[in-house]
Amino acid sequence: MFVGDYLSSNLGHEIINLFQADNGCHYLYLNASGSFAAEHTDVGYMLMVKNGPKDCFEVIGMAKGLEFVPGVEEPRKRDLKESLPQISEKQKWFIHNQPEGDVKYGGLSILDIFNKAEQQNVFITFRAAEVFVPADHVRLYLHYSKEALNKKEKGGLYVAIKDHNQPKTSLKSYIYPDSSSHHPDLMTDYGNIFHNLINNTELWSRNKVKKVSPDFHLDKRDVSLFQICAIQDDENRISNAIAYFMRQPEYRTLWINFFKSLGIILEESYEVEREVSAKILDNGIDSKDASNGGRIDLMIKDSNNLIVIENKIKSEINTKDSDKGDETQLNRYVKYTEWLINKGKEVGEREKKPYYFVLAPNYNIPMLKGVMAEKYKIITYRDLNDYLTREDVRPLVEKDSNFKALRDVFFRHSETNPNGYLYNEMMEKFSTRLNELRTEKNLSVCDDIMISTDNENQFSETKSRKDIKDCDNKKHKTMAIKSAISGEYIITQEDNGSIRVCQIFDNVKDSLREASKSVGFKFNPDWNTRQFGKNLVNEYGDGSGNTANVGEYTIVIRDSGSVETYRVHGNTIAALRKVASENDFKTDNKWNTRTLGSKLIDFVNGDYNPEEEIEEVTFRVKPEMSIKELQDNFKEMFGGHLRIKNGNKRCDEFIDSSTGQHKEVLDANLSEIGCKAEGNFTVDMTVGDFQNKVKEDCGLNVVVATSDDWVAVLPEFTLDGVNLIPKNTTKSKMEEMLSR
Repeated sequence: MFVGDYLSSNLGHEIINLFQADNGCHYLYLNASGSFAAEHTDVGYMLMVKNGPKDCFEVIGMAKGLEFVPGVEEPRKRDLKESLPQISEKQKWFIHNQPEGDVKYGGLSILDIFNKAEQQNVFITFRAAEVFVPADHVRLYLHYSKEALNKKEKGGLYVAIKDHNQPKTSLKSYIYPDSSSHHPDLMTDYGNIFHNLINNTELWSRNKVKKVSPDFHLDKRDVSLFQICAIQDDENRISNAIAYFMRQPEYRTLWINFFKSLGIILEESYEVEREVSAKILDNGIDSKDASNGGRIDLMIKDSNNLIVIENKIKSEINTKDSDKGDETQLNRYVKYTEWLINKGKEVGEREKKPYYFVLAPNYNIPMLKGVMAEKYKIITYRDLNDYLTREDVRPLVEKDSNFKALRDVFFRHSETNPNGYLYNEMMEKFSTRLNELRTEKNLSVCDDIMISTDNENQFSETKSRKDIKDCDNKKHKTMAIKSAISGEYIITQEDNGSIRVCQIFDNVKDSLREASKSVGFKFNPDWNTRQFGKNLVNEYGDGSGNTANVGEYTIVIRDSGSVETYRVHGNTIAALRKVASENDFKTDNKWNTRTLGSKLIDFVNGDYNPEEEIEEVTFRVKPEMSIKELQDNFKEMFGGHLRIKNGNKRCDEFIDSSTGQHKEVLDANLSEIGCKAEGNFTVDMTVGDFQNKVKEDCGLNVVVATSDDWVAVLPEFTLDGVNLIPKNTTKSKMEEMLSR
């Protein structure tokens, strides 16, 4: 996998291998053309690999229980070379006849996702019972060499392949059981792989093989010199870059604040040195008795502090011949630093306080021993990445494309598994393709509205399909039960009962002014509409030059150059009351958002029955519910993530931010974690009141978070407003939504 320009310019078909389809099944593509010789249809296991160290492949995935797909043994026809893709009829039949219909990823058929594929006869080679990836902190290698031995080294497991040559041109090879090994002291290659790799359950994780997220968002990362020169893993180059940005005057406050979070108060006049020789030049110290030397990666000094940072990515803590016992380079740096501080005191300098750190990727955190474990603290690359992506720090970093590129390197090393960044890039590529396809097919929530109502004529009279197709700027995937259009407003009631109000502006220029004011964007009052829209898209866009999300507003520039704006209102009930007032519809202040929205849709559509009673919807908590059932019910009704605590510990399903590990939901009923009574809660309760009442009435400690579990929702939001909060949001952005 990942050969050629896989992630830079191409959506390779094998991208499906490490994702579940929407129906929960696993489908695999065996490159290059997807087909294979008929004699290989009885295959039990598939290892997915990428290039590794010399004579090695790194194993990044494993599939078990393979079932070959009809048609894959048919060779690709030569006449496909100059023609459009002609998918095998057997493949089409198979794809159409899976659980829940077509094989889909992110709601789209694989036939559409790869509809521009060149010279492909099949899109799926195998259906697999199970797919695994290496567990956290585990690296697996196949070592092709007659002299290779099974060994564990630097956190990696190397499995010896002696009787098979490493494939150099073919993108696939087959290893079968064989009793004629030329190396009788070892198992056959097949037996060695089977027993030491495939059947070793401690090496593998199934939890990380998930479905494609259609809402996945990752900051656009431009190709940088770190990638071009393949130095993302080069400790020296990265240390050089860190030192450079620490020295620049405009970033000193940024770094001072970072070290302040570590308990160090740096002066603005601090100095940064690279490759500091740690050799003690003192006639009173015999190097034979006390080893010294080496080079300190980063040393930061001011009049009060002396900070030593050792940067480790792939290398380990080093020793040399003169080191004694358990001493390492870290011991030598401590001795040198203490000597340096004492030398300064001898000449009348203020005594500096020393601090020692090891900077390490999250997948290769060194195990410090003895005194060094007390002296040195770990700074992970995730710590740096998280700090540089903070809301108050990000704008300064992104002013310089080189600084942003360095932060992207930090992100690369932020995963607990060294191949984690590949998964993110695959997800990004997959999601980008899905979004492109939705645009091509004009798919959006507004299209769903039109399909699911009987008011097609009303839509066509007021807004065209093209005009309304982009109103779903938050990319919600629920279907509409019913909907209505009133002037600029589209009101929908979705299948979970919640109400959404989308506004499509007739006066585009005024809406651009509103959007600018909502985020503090300074604009020129003399700009015409096209200039105005273009400048906003350039400032806040997704990189395509066509679309930007500005607060609640979405700005779209059409191929013709015309500008359109849409807004999904965060304060839903205020927008409903405005539409009701414009339609002379009398409302009752006792109605909640769902009741008012439902009645208003009926009124606008001419279906309103004043006598009709709408049953009040409540959210129920029962002691006999499971933790997962409560969490799933909350997600379905309100779109948010409900954090459920057992004492001070979370027992819901979440990603541990400190380790990146996926935590499964606790297998328990609510009564087992302290739920003492049933509770019913109205949808218009504020988040704060809900959390308090659940604690008071039911005895449960819960916290309402955003749909991606990124941050806790501010207590002033209503439960029915949680679904409108975008992913990767911040407290300040939520405060802006509340203020509007």
